[in-house]
Amino acid sequence: MNARGWCWLAVALAGLAVAGCAESARTFRDVQRLEPVILEKEGYTVESRLVRAWVEDIEREAMGASNLMKLGDNQSIGGMAISPDGATLVFAIIETVKDDQGMNKQVASIRSIRTEGGGVTQVTSGQWLDTFPTFGADAYVFFSSNRLRRFNPDIFRVSSKQIGAIAVIRQTPEGSNYQPSVSRDGVIAFTYKPAYFGGADQVWTQGGENQYPTQLREGSMPAVSPDGTQIAYIGPDKQLWKVPINGQNPVVLTSSPVQLHGKQHPVWSPDGEFILYASDDGKDSKDKPNYDIWMMRADGTSVRQLTTNGSVDDYPVVSPDQKYVYFVSNRGFKEGIWRIPFPQGDMQPAPSVETAL
Repeated sequence: MNARGWCWLAVALAGLAVAGCAESARTFRDVQRLEPVILEKEGYTVESRLVRAWVEDIEREAMGASNLMKLGDNQSIGGMAISPDGATLVFAIIETVKDDQGMNKQVASIRSIRTEGGGVTQVTSGQWLDTFPTFGADAYVFFSSNRLRRFNPDIFRVSSKQIGAIAVIRQTPEGSNYQPSVSRDGVIAFTYKPAYFGGADQVWTQGGENQYPTQLREGSMPAVSPDGTQIAYIGPDKQLWKVPINGQNPVVLTSSPVQLHGKQHPVWSPDGEFILYASDDGKDSKDKPNYDIWMMRADGTSVRQLTTNGSVDDYPVVSPDQKYVYFVSNRGFKEGIWRIPFPQGDMQPAPSVETAL
């Protein structure tokens, strides 16, 4: 081949590479995700991460998902829950606003939306970080906020029906109280992070058998079972664990390698038979680890992947009638709330991965 031929071949190959890159750019890209975190120096703040999102909003396999709502640009969700009657979803929207001096400030407020469609309603307001909402047995929403201490969250309660009086449920002079979960009979599980440097997250309870605030284990993201007797949580090893309300004899329910940040945000099914969670076990079609919604029986068997889109799927919740699973996803390049049917019929048992501690 002469010099001109080699030149045309190089141009052709370059064109194919550009086309391939353009196709990839249209298919997926890294988008911003805002997450509420507690850092050693900064305290309670918002961390911005780049995560992969795919333009396609369908599942690569398994069941199809339907969209309930999508957020605007540069908005993320920091926790979600469903009302006891199944009519309302509450969620925290994290976004950037201008403060009184005209400077950018990241805030979060609690909003609600009807599960059968409708407009978004404001539940809390102000330039705070109101995150991780969860319902009690009534119409009240429990959530984390820095309303009393700028760099440390405490646990508050507000009516889900309208903006109104906010009550303090758990406050400490030091450390952080956040990620609350409430059972039907009022048992509260929450994460406590000590104020001293290097202090590990701890799972605490308040109410029920443990009338006074009680430390159970090291861990975070606790989810108390509907009957208030068990707690699912994420251990220091980033795996999913379960422990009785008395804190004795915890068992680990997952053991797969941590590919990103490990298991996240467990939640119980209303009948207490299943635990759903976000897991980094799966990979997208480009072989990159990503978060999907998974579920298992409460004893650790019958592990099943529910979503298979290459985007980030997180914060699962189950409707009280156990017909639907709602979750947060950034598929389509913007975060939103999606819904899939709750798996029906028998789930084939898988080998248990429970290990007593």
